[in-house]
Amino acid sequence: MSHPRFPAAAYDAVVLAASAGGVGTVGRILADLPADFPVPIVVVQHLGVKPSVLVEVLQRRSKLPLQWAEHGVRLRPGHVHVAPPSRHLVIGPGGVCLLDASSPIHSVRPAADVTFISTARTFRRRAMGVILTGYGVDGSAGALAIHAAGGVVLVQDPLTCDAPAMALATIAAAAHDVVVPLEALAATLSELVGDLGAERSFLRELAAERFPRHPARAGPAA
Repeated sequence: MSHPRFPAAAYDAVVLAASAGGVGTVGRILADLPADFPVPIVVVQHLGVKPSVLVEVLQRRSKLPLQWAEHGVRLRPGHVHVAPPSRHLVIGPGGVCLLDASSPIHSVRPAADVTFISTARTFRRRAMGVILTGYGVDGSAGALAIHAAGGVVLVQDPLTCDAPAMALATIAAAAHDVVVPLEALAATLSELVGDLGAERSFLRELAAERFPRHPARAGPAA
């Protein structure tokens, strides 16, 4: 059983996973989050092998401080840690960032599955994953790991994604708790992180009441 690193919050880490369209989407979420968001945020955005200015671009919109995740550095509350190019980001015991140069997964590195699975292993039911816009299926296996560990997985409504494949793959795998439109994601994250009594029943009620089911949210046809 994991012990809360941040007892005043309901979760110990929030991991955002994105690919195509992710810079604008993550930027929108960070812009909408309050400056006193109490837990670490980890961003896994599919990047090329060349040096990136992603941190600088996102910092222009965020009230929270951003930095590239560094090997051996512990996640900090209220900070945004971004997976660097050409490295998988593993979240180790105690929330320590570990950079891994092993082979790409789903043809990408960093891969969200690596970060989600390690976050689930470290934080168990106090892990939260968020699958955002992007091509491919990266993140769906990791979302299953968080779900199985008792954590919570949010998926961006495919109707609000520039590229809905990652969201649809996670929905098709039944690896999520609630589907949320982009414009409501930041407020939903703040509410869930701040609600120490939040359970899956609350998420189901939230999904039914605020985000009525749409055929696109059911995933691709069999």
